[in-house]
Amino acid sequence: HGCCDAGFAAFAGERFQLAQEAMVRIFLAQDAAAAAARGSGGGTAAAGGGVGGRVAGIAAQQGMAEDVAGHFKDLIKMQDKELHTLRAEVQKLRDDNEQLRKLTTDEDKTLLLWRVEALTKQSKALQEQCDQLDVRRSSLEAARLSERQAQRAQRRQLERQPE
Repeated sequence: HGCCDAGFAAFAGERFQLAQEAMVRIFLAQDAAAAAARGSGGGTAAAGGGVGGRVAGIAAQQGMAEDVAGHFKDLIKMQDKELHTLRAEVQKLRDDNEQLRKLTTDEDKTLLLWRVEALTKQSKALQEQCDQLDVRRSSLEAARLSERQAQRAQRRQLERQPE
């Protein structure tokens, strides 16, 4: 979140600096053009000390200032529109990222559930196999004990018989 804001601030600052430099170049170019026009066309009124030349110069400066202000307004509107577009794009990317994160999480959950089911089945099968082995071992142990008892009884019987 913070890195995006810092990157955007740097981008916007760079754009604003470029716009300011462009406006200064325009202003200087218009000022030079106005000075050249005053120097050639309005030279007689200015040289004669006439009020008309000074008024024309002031009017030209005011007109130029209005033009510069108009350019700045247009530039600000353009930058504002670009800023809104970029913010909308950033929000869309954040939303897409969140949706992708949810999808990935859902897929991971599904895979984990499948694994749990498979391991549960495997565990049940192994438990059944273990139970069968326990039953078989118990049966063999019981058979062995029965056989041992039968052999003892037979031996006792043989021991009781006279030789």
